[in-house]
Amino acid sequence: MMTEDIYTALGITPTVSRGSQDPKGTENSLINRAANAMDRYRDGYGIASAIDNFGGVIKVIALILGGCLVLAGIISCFGDTGFLSGTIGTGLIIAGLFVGCFGFILGILVRAIGQLMKALFDVAVNGSHFLDDAQRAKVMSLE
Repeated sequence: MMTEDIYTALGITPTVSRGSQDPKGTENSLINRAANAMDRYRDGYGIASAIDNFGGVIKVIALILGGCLVLAGIISCFGDTGFLSGTIGTGLIIAGLFVGCFGFILGILVRAIGQLMKALFDVAVNGSHFLDDAQRAKVMSLE
């Protein structure tokens, strides 16, 4: 009796433990729970994949931008024989190498975050009590 008063005072409803009867007493509520869990995990995998793909885009853009700067620096160095063009060309080459390397490393780190998120969702799906093995394989895209 006292426990119910605490729940009422806090404005919460008591949850049903795993071993007890479902509040609605129907098989449909269990199916709905599994479907809701699958949707949640599928959304999480989608976000993790988007982060992983974004890291790949960062790597490609960094390499293209860095390569363009290095190419512009090489053209500047060999295009004119003046001191100023050689200095600007050398600066462009150094900037291109810096941009390319820094962006590539940033892309690797962003992809690593996406892969870690996928691994965490694998653990969550594997430990889910709402899903059976076929549903786990479907959510993890193993089928």
